[in-house]
Formats: sequence, structure tokens, C-alpha cells
Amino acid sequence: MAEIDAYVQESHKRRKRRRAYFVFISVFLAVYFLLLAACWLVLKSPFFRVSSVVVSGNKAVASSSIRDLLFSRVLRGKSLNALLGFGNILIWPKELDSADLVFLPQIKTLSIEKNLGDRKVTVTVEEREPYGIWCLMARTDADSTQTGADSNSQLNVASSSEVDLGLSPRPSAYSQRESASDSCWWFDDEGFIFKRAPAAEGSLLVVVDDYSQDKLGLNFKVLPPEFIPNLFSIFRVLGAGDLNVKGVELNNLALQELEASTYDGPKLYFSLRFPADYTLQVIESFYSKPGFGKLQYLDFRVENRVYYK
Repeated sequence: MAEIDAYVQESHKRRKRRRAYFVFISVFLAVYFLLLAACWLVLKSPFFRVSSVVVSGNKAVASSSIRDLLFSRVLRGKSLNALLGFGNILIWPKELDSADLVFLPQIKTLSIEKNLGDRKVTVTVEEREPYGIWCLMARTDADSTQTGADSNSQLNVASSSEVDLGLSPRPSAYSQRESASDSCWWFDDEGFIFKRAPAAEGSLLVVVDDYSQDKLGLNFKVLPPEFIPNLFSIFRVLGAGDLNVKGVELNNLALQELEASTYDGPKLYFSLRFPADYTLQVIESFYSKPGFGKLQYLDFRVENRVYYK
């Protein structure tokens, strides 16, 4: 009897093992085929294949250049993205960051919208708008320093008031700007340099001749970040008044000062250390009085004060 019971128990154990093996194999095959189906769906099926890429908002930058940038940035450094391929809608990010946009500095922002139903990718571009031109004059000025040493030494003999103001007489020759035209750059309303610019001068456009810096270029800002807000406050003042601005110069960044000259009025001296918005009312007050054109300068380099001659 004991032998029969042992046989029955062994038979039950074998049946349980067979059922367990069967369940395991069934689950394994089900998972395998599900994974196989998912891989086919993602990699080979048309459900996630991009049907079209539409680029909008760009005027200066060619759509082909933007697509080339997207191709290199979307697949960059990610093996899964490379496996899925550029045509798979799942790998597309929502936007490109500033580090990706250094290759196309004219683009300020680039956002990406994916429509899974239509398998359509819409790329919206915001381009940088030109605010003014920044010309590096340091190298050109240095080239002329040696040949004009004698004449410059004579020009530097100025009155005591001019010496106190830190004036440095400089020939205002348009040929200087022309010879430095390869170092003129467009900048936007954030002071960001994004494109080469032609040599220019006049009151219709903000043009700054920089005699201090010599190492600016694409993806740079025209000044250190702490000076940018105050720089644009100066531009607002020059643009808001009735001044006929001839030119703007940065002679020495270490002094943190900016000089503006006018065609029919005095020179204006501003500081980059604080905002210049308050100076507009002062300038308008002087402008409304007789003899404004006879003034030599208005000096705003001390905050909330003006010195004039």
C-alpha cells in the first residue's frame, strides 16, 4: 500500500512540473512575441515613421540648414536614436538647447511639435533680429598708432577739463571703419553677436566703434553680461531723443564708459556701471534751450549728476 501511495505522489509531482514548464514556456513565448511585435511596430512599421518635417518662422536661415542641424543634433550621442533613425517620430525632442544652436547663431530659439496622428513634425524657428552693428576698431587703430605717433602726441595735449574727462582724440575717418569691415558684427536686443555686418555709419542705425576689444565674434556678447542692460539703456536714450547721433565709441572698456557724438550738438559721455534712463529728461531739457549746439559735452558718468561745458 505504501508503494502505491508513493507512486501516486510521484505522479502528482511530475504533473505539477509539466504544468509549470508549460506555463513558463507559454509566458516566455507570449513575451517574446509581444517584444517582437513591439520591435516591429517601432522599427519597421509605418506608424511612427515621419511623413513630413515642416520648418516655419525662418527668413534668413535656409530650411535645408535647419534640417541638417536637426539631423546631427537629434541623433547625436544616443545609440537608441541612431537605431531608430532620423525618420522615427519618437526620437524627436521638444526643442534644441542653446548649445545645439551655436552652429546657427542667427536662430534664437527652435521648438519642435510632434503630431503622432499625422506623423508630422513642425519645427518653429525664432530668428534673431538685428539691433545694431558692433565694429572692432582696435587692430586698425593699433596699425595706425606707429605711423601717427608724432601727430597723436600733439593731439593729446588738451585742456585740463578734457584730460579730466579722459578724452582721447581720435581721427574720425570712415576709411578706418572700411578697413575693419571684416570685424563688424550684427548684434540683437540681447547684445548677442550672430552675423557679420558691413561697415556703416549714421544716425538711422546703432553703430558702435569698439577701440578696446579685439576678440569678439559669433556667439559672443558685445560686452560682459553685467554691462548689457546698462548698454541698452544708453541706446534707448540715444534713440528716444531728438539727437542727431553721429556715432558711438567704446574707447576703453576698463573705464566702463561709452561716448556718443552728434552732428549738431555736444558729445555725450555715459557710464556702463548704472542705467542711463534718467539722462533722457536732462538731455531734453538742455536740447530745448538756446545754445545747445554750442555745448562741447554732457557728462553723465557720475550717477544722477550731469557735468557740461
